[in-house]
This record gives sequence, C-alpha cells and structure tokens, in this order.
Amino acid sequence: MTVNDTVAWYGIFQVVFADVVEHLAKAMYDLRKEKEQDLTFNTVFEDAFKFKKLMCQFRDELRRFDKVSAQASDSLHIVRAACQTMSEVANWRNERIHCRVKIRRDGGIVLYDSRTGYPLKVNSAQITKYIHRVQRAMVDLEAEIPNLIRELKRSEDFEKLHAKLAESPDAESKMRELFPD
Repeated sequence: MTVNDTVAWYGIFQVVFADVVEHLAKAMYDLRKEKEQDLTFNTVFEDAFKFKKLMCQFRDELRRFDKVSAQASDSLHIVRAACQTMSEVANWRNERIHCRVKIRRDGGIVLYDSRTGYPLKVNSAQITKYIHRVQRAMVDLEAEIPNLIRELKRSEDFEKLHAKLAESPDAESKMRELFPD
C-alpha cells in the first residue's frame, strides 16, 4: 500500500471529524447544562460515537429556541446552517468509511460505494475543501451557542418577571411604571 497525499489528508480529515463530534457534544452539553444541573460532559459524549444520533438530539434541543427572540433567531439560523454543513460532511465521510476497498497491485487504493459499486471520488483537494467547510461550521457553532443560551436566559427571566407582576394585586399599575406609553 502506498501512502500518498490523498491518504495522508484523509487521515487528517478523520482527526478533524473527531474534533467536529467533540464540538457538537460540547454544544449539546452547554445547552442541556442550563436545565440539567447534574449533567456531565461524559454523559453527552457517550452518544458522540453515534454522530447521527447526537445530531438529531442536538437539533431537537434547538427547538427550544424557536420562540425565544429575534436576536436568538439570527444565532439559531447560523447554528442550524452549521448543523447542515456538519451533516453533509458526515454523509460524505460515511460513504468513504463504509465502503468497499480495493488495494491495487501498484499499492494504490480505490474506494467503491457499498450500495452502487461505483468508485468514490476522493483526493487531497476535495478532502481539504471538506475540512475547511467543517472547521467553519465548528467556529460558527462555538461562537453562537453562548448567544443562544444568553437569549434563552433573558426570555426565561422576562417570563418570570411577567408572572410575578401578574400575581401582584396592583399588577396593572406596576406594568404602567415599567412600560409607560
């Protein structure tokens, strides 16, 4: 077997993808930690070996933010776009991990789609492109999750304040003080 640029880049890609999974697990942990005080990172990371399952759980968790605020909406859009990118890259990776392999006599390696039997395109330029895409998605995820958590906290605080004011016998006058015309 020959180790060439493509094989080397593919090895690097596998390491980058492991980092993607770690970032996704960390984002999931950060979102859940707000409502599950005893949650540990390892509890979340156990599902990280099943990227698709972790991504589904993460997307479910994001639904909490659908009605939070306009500010959260911008961050939510960016996070969902990052999820889409990570899923697309995961699909590309899975086709190449769960494939048929033929090692030629000259040491070259050919990957075949396990369903169709057609050769799969894989080269260092393509791998580099996927690495850059998924790294950008990780940066977006890391930057926007704290914004989402802040917006969720603000929304919860506002709801608590509103409920407290509504319970008060002079709620109407207090609301006028807080929100004059």
